[in-house]
Amino acid sequence: MNTEASMPVPRLLLAYGAGLVLLVATIAISVSPLPWRPLWMFSCATLEAALVLGCFIELQRSSPLVKLFALGTLFWFVILFGMTLMDLYQRMEG
Repeated sequence: MNTEASMPVPRLLLAYGAGLVLLVATIAISVSPLPWRPLWMFSCATLEAALVLGCFIELQRSSPLVKLFALGTLFWFVILFGMTLMDLYQRMEG
C-alpha cells in the first residue's frame, strides 16, 4: 500500500462528518414544509457532491484532463438541474 498518497485520518473523519450532517439536513428538509424545498434539497446534494470531489477524489491534485472533464460534468449538471428547477417552478406556479 502506498502510504504517501493516502489522506490523513482527521481530514477523512471531518469529511465523513460533514457528509453525515448534509445527509441529516437533506432528510430534515424533505419532511419539512419549507417553501422551495426542491431547491434546498438540490443545494444539499450539490454540497455533498463538492465534498466528495474535493475530499475523497482529491480533484485539486488531479491532472488537467481530469479537471477538464470534471468541469464539463459540472456544466452538464448545471444544465440538467436548471431545467429540472424550471420545470418544478412552472408546475408550482401553474
